[in-house]
Amino acid sequence: MATIAHPILRPLRQGEILDRAIRLYRRHFLQFVAMLALVQVPMVLLQTAVSVVTLSSSYERLSAVLENPAAVPDEPLLGAAYAAGSGLQLIFSFISLILVRGLATGALTLAVSASYLGEEVPGIVAAYRRIRPYWAGLAGSLLLALALSLLLVLWWIFVPCVGWITGGGMLLYLWAVIVPMLAPVIVLEEQPAAIAWRRAWELSRRRFWWVLGFAVILYVFNLLVVAGPAAIIGLGGQLLLGDPLDPTGVSFATQTIFGSLSSLVTSLLYLPLQVAAVTLLFLDLRVTTEGLDLRLQVAPEQAPLETIVRTASPAGAESLVGSSEMGRFAAITVGVIALYLLLFGGFIGLVALLASAAV
Repeated sequence: MATIAHPILRPLRQGEILDRAIRLYRRHFLQFVAMLALVQVPMVLLQTAVSVVTLSSSYERLSAVLENPAAVPDEPLLGAAYAAGSGLQLIFSFISLILVRGLATGALTLAVSASYLGEEVPGIVAAYRRIRPYWAGLAGSLLLALALSLLLVLWWIFVPCVGWITGGGMLLYLWAVIVPMLAPVIVLEEQPAAIAWRRAWELSRRRFWWVLGFAVILYVFNLLVVAGPAAIIGLGGQLLLGDPLDPTGVSFATQTIFGSLSSLVTSLLYLPLQVAAVTLLFLDLRVTTEGLDLRLQVAPEQAPLETIVRTASPAGAESLVGSSEMGRFAAITVGVIALYLLLFGGFIGLVALLASAAV
């Protein structure tokens, strides 16, 4: 594959980052989707098979009870098969998190960075081979993120006042900003898992609201372009296939397969774009806060680009979370609650208006 011209790095606006991410996504669409599909498709097939095999019988028994309530079996309606299926689904979900959000995201990050910096984009298998030294780091960073999430939940629930008002904002910022940025930190800077989340936090905290705003833009873009249409397709499919508990409807197995395929297509379409946008966001933060563009300009021509990008600025001496940032987390929590109440109140008002109009 021919080497792509090296772009001139400069601070970008949020719209410019998204625009460049979309261009990279379109240029390497099939390669990026195939790179993700290599690990996600087998996991979805396994999860779907578990659901169909272990849960279909439970739904059949539940459907029979609904048809004849007098014929209630002595054993629980869902039974051991449902418990076993739920346990396997939990295990597969954890493995899928590691493989998709860890390894596949790392390989995609490497490919996106190579394309954006004008280097040769590695093939699907080559990308996974090149990130092999970081497999443990990618998996470990996600495990640390889960552990940190648990600590934040405990903080949110059991610490009066301060925890109640800041815990929600911390959790939201962790999964909306920090976790997506772990792969670029580990793969492009070769940071170990133990400090990758701290490095991602140090980069994002310098432009706290700007980075969070970009995450919101990316989320809204996903709702409008991918998740929204996918939800409409899924709802239409349910209406066409019917209730799985209805004897005249389509079987539970067919419903499960349709739902799994819909979710798979949505993820395959969106996740590569998200990784591209976050990778470019990471590089832009390096430009705006650490002068990565200047480093590239003064570096010797023979110096590999990946070596320059790998050289991170030393960690700052500031505290992990300052008082001003606690206030920002509190503002996020209050804002989300206010938005929820506004939307919920608007929905209740709309239902009441329609009900009064019908009367």
